[in-house]
Amino acid sequence: MELEAAIKRTFKNQQEKAYSNLIFTNNWLDNQYKTFFLQYGLTQQQYNVMKVLKTFYPTPCRSNVLNGKLIEKMPDISRIIERLRIKGYVDRKWKEGDRRSVDIVLTNKAVGMLFKIDSEIHRLENMFSRLTDPELNTLNTLLDKLRG
Repeated sequence: MELEAAIKRTFKNQQEKAYSNLIFTNNWLDNQYKTFFLQYGLTQQQYNVMKVLKTFYPTPCRSNVLNGKLIEKMPDISRIIERLRIKGYVDRKWKEGDRRSVDIVLTNKAVGMLFKIDSEIHRLENMFSRLTDPELNTLNTLLDKLRG
């Protein structure tokens, strides 16, 4: 879909169009992910936390280590963990003598949910099948270059 047709406007130069295209595409992707995860009662951020925790499973992970491994850094990680705890997806344990140090581990319920999501997420990831491997490589190179 051409950006100009989607938002019904023109741009003064390619830099303005590229910026607008990135914002538009980010919002479009975000909506695709929100819709997908809504059917599982999760947010994309909650899923991201669960996926990182799964790399440690069954070993607990410290909350500060967890936040360092997330794709999207979250200042409210404690609230996300609490929401996952309420849903039965994580357990927390505080270290004696240090309330700031929290160990977090996935529950069996969370592992089952991740298995279910991972068996369906290919539908979401198939949007990239519109691009060839060389096009994906170029896209990744350009995005890396943009971020410097």
